[in-house]
Amino acid sequence: MTLSKKTYPPFIDKAWGKHLGYQQPQPPVWYYTNKVMRLLGIKEKQMYMYIKSDETTEVILENTSPASLIISQRMLDLCTETELNFVLAKYLFYISQRQTLALKMTPEDLEVYFKLLRSCFVPLTEEISPDAKALQKQIQKGLSWSVSGTLKTRNDLWDAVSQINTATYLKCLEYSSNRLALLVTDSLDLAMNMIVRLDKLSKGEPIEKRPATLKELQECDGVSDILYFNMSDQYSKIRKLCGLSID
Repeated sequence: MTLSKKTYPPFIDKAWGKHLGYQQPQPPVWYYTNKVMRLLGIKEKQMYMYIKSDETTEVILENTSPASLIISQRMLDLCTETELNFVLAKYLFYISQRQTLALKMTPEDLEVYFKLLRSCFVPLTEEISPDAKALQKQIQKGLSWSVSGTLKTRNDLWDAVSQINTATYLKCLEYSSNRLALLVTDSLDLAMNMIVRLDKLSKGEPIEKRPATLKELQECDGVSDILYFNMSDQYSKIRKLCGLSID
């Protein structure tokens, strides 16, 4: 998939049916989704959700407008209610932070994107390819008038963007999404198992409805961070301060 398609994805397949929020009666998964949306301050108009009825096991977040969360029925069948809340919190984090595009990108893709975004406001000092110019125009066209007006005056932001380590940036987003999901579910054991399961899913590996092995926990990036976060004073303080519970 090219960077352009990641940035501006194709039309969402009508075969997936209506957005769950438009269905009557609304399915239980939309009820759980709404609970997490309220916690994160996401309004109903800011995201669409679809259930895929095929045999795949998938969770997909598309950078559409509004963002689209697609979950396969098989994935739903593999999750308990609390596990589903973990999945929803993890992916809705990206929507709440307007980072759906980042989830779909490699560090190299994101570095190119930041460079072209910056070039919309800070002139480049070197020539770029015709494909890059075309994508630059798409990026600029996708910015609202008010956002463009604000960004024109943010020289400090563009200086910071030029210094970003995109690999670290993506890793911090991933860790933050896991931490939020832990805050919502309040179960360290479940969080570690779901981090392993979703890591396998992202790599195209089959997942099973079973606890992760010790070896899987040791080898999965993200498990150590969630352990440290769970033991920190920050975890209990944030949970108490925000009243993060969906029980």
